Amino acid sequence: MLSHLSFTLNRDQHADRLNVGLDLGKKRWVMDVLDTVNGSHHRFDFAGSELALKAYQKVGELIRTGRDVDVIYEAGRNGFTPARVMTQLGARVTILPVNRLELVGVGKKAKTDRLDAHALSERDARVAGFPSVWVPSVAEECRRRMLKEKDRLDKEIKRENNRLLGILERWPMPPVKGHLAAAEWREKIREWHQREAVPQLLPEVEFWCIEDMVDELELLERNRARWNERIDAELEKERQAAAAQGMNCLVDILMQYRGIGREIALGLVWYVANFKRFRNGKKFASYLGLVPTPWESGNMHRQQGISKCGSPEVRRLMVELAWLWVRFQPDSPITKKWKPRLEKRGRTRRTAIVAVARQLAVAILRRLNNGVEMEGAIKNRTLPVPATNPGSPLAA
Repeated sequence: MLSHLSFTLNRDQHADRLNVGLDLGKKRWVMDVLDTVNGSHHRFDFAGSELALKAYQKVGELIRTGRDVDVIYEAGRNGFTPARVMTQLGARVTILPVNRLELVGVGKKAKTDRLDAHALSERDARVAGFPSVWVPSVAEECRRRMLKEKDRLDKEIKRENNRLLGILERWPMPPVKGHLAAAEWREKIREWHQREAVPQLLPEVEFWCIEDMVDELELLERNRARWNERIDAELEKERQAAAAQGMNCLVDILMQYRGIGREIALGLVWYVANFKRFRNGKKFASYLGLVPTPWESGNMHRQQGISKCGSPEVRRLMVELAWLWVRFQPDSPITKKWKPRLEKRGRTRRTAIVAVARQLAVAILRRLNNGVEMEGAIKNRTLPVPATNPGSPLAA
């Protein structure tokens, strides 16, 4: 957690700065400006349809005073757009991870937008170790969005199938095993008509519901197919851009290895976006939330489990990859190390697979950043070495 004392602004050290804390709500933005010269606070409230524009204008006014302006706000529904806009205006912007602001107090804790903005303005984002969210480029954020939209459609298709199966389970209809595509459901409907199952076995109202659901399922499948085409086109652009620089695409580099399929490779590369921002494997594993959280008090020393910080999508992909790696890379040193514990059941097995995921994350970072091969890993194929830059660590 963010310490209330460690990151409080040292006014003597940074004597000529305007610290801006922003609390971003749906219908109201509250800005607290701390003048580090005299310690005075000035609050500004923004509401209405143009609240964001008004806030940006106020930040612009502060910047035109000629003083350094540091803006801090918590990550949330507004995303990275405020950070990009205010950075372009000339401010130094820090996005604080959600729930990393800790207030020290006794008894009941007061909680208002004004207090939150005030607390943010009192923080020094320039202190080493201050938690912050990395801001991706617009293109990188759009790639993430493409994957999230496809995942959303996948989930909606599963829900629609579950609803259809739920209706059939309530009536003496022939059983349908598993989820079906919309075309297969339409074939089932034709069979029911031929056997006169409606309305003898299935009431007409329920049949109408099924027809509507199949129409919805068909639309979802059509939208998912379009997003798959868009993802394929974007991936091809990445391959062409990498080839122009004499390198191989990061997705293709990961897909060389047995057990790493297209979905996992795409998810890791597009969600993480920039692997170079991690100095070492430990930092990367921490970003994924796969590192243990210690608890120490006096003579008590224990682990509370993994931190689960960072992107849940990437962490899920890494755990899924760990299971695939154990299956398809049995001779890998990582698999051999944890195999005895993976053969057990319960908590021991779950802990071991997380350890596999953590070590895989380190190996993947070294492979993509430094070209270090994943020890003992079997490759399905070998990528061609780009002719323009054969010495690149990402060439093969």
